[in-house]
Amino acid sequence: MKPGFLSEKTIAIIGLGLMGGSLALALRRQGARIIAYEKDAETIELARKNKIVDQISNEPESILWQAEVIILATPVSAILDIIQQLPNWYDGSPLVMDMGSTKVEICAALERLPARFRAIGGHPLCGKELSSLKYADEQLFRDAVFALCALPSTLPQDRVFAEAIVTSIGARPYWIEPRLHDQYVAATSHVPYLIANALASVVAEEALTLVGPGLRSTTRLAASSLQMMADIFQTNRQAILDQLTTYLGQLEKLKGLLEPGHEDELMIALSNGQQQYQRFIRSEA
Repeated sequence: MKPGFLSEKTIAIIGLGLMGGSLALALRRQGARIIAYEKDAETIELARKNKIVDQISNEPESILWQAEVIILATPVSAILDIIQQLPNWYDGSPLVMDMGSTKVEICAALERLPARFRAIGGHPLCGKELSSLKYADEQLFRDAVFALCALPSTLPQDRVFAEAIVTSIGARPYWIEPRLHDQYVAATSHVPYLIANALASVVAEEALTLVGPGLRSTTRLAASSLQMMADIFQTNRQAILDQLTTYLGQLEKLKGLLEPGHEDELMIALSNGQQQYQRFIRSEA
């Protein structure tokens, strides 16, 4: 894509929470005209006050007709509902992308859209525990992996355009099949949330005085939006259950190695985990 290509585009974002708001800020900085559909009155007021978008409405039919690209930035359950409504709201042929945390069900729903719609699934691997528009940050996507899922009907030129949008906000496009995506993020995101939540739940009230940075960082994900996580569990249940079984097996192994007489084996197991963590760190460099 030529430099400044976004200055010629009108992009609609549906949902102005943390992700949608951050995307709006990042794309506006690149010259795109941003319109938005949002139902929450306080969010609409904040978006107008802070000039986060060029135009915003709580009536999708009144605004979406202008868009060449529509990006769905709501929780997963809302994305699935919106996909069903899109043909009623818009009679054009836009490129539709999403930012949902799971991909199998969303991509299947996108594929069922009328043929005049072109669609690509997406998931930026970034975020914060705080999820409202007031925490929007145009640098949120900087250096983040942005998973993209082509559909059987996806055109080559739409793949190129989707990549250009992703790179324009500083993210790194990564094409992946939807089922593989959901398997991988079950391990890298969804089960870690359950672990953080469970760990936070078992800390006794009388021990809170001794909570330090280690526990705070380990349990940070427990602050994530409950609605967002409920949607994830609904749409990625089996992959999460499979990964949770693997994790519990590893935990049982470590529990056994804590018994007397297994000191060397315990150190080997802990060393393996430490080395895998160091691989995570190197992969970010």
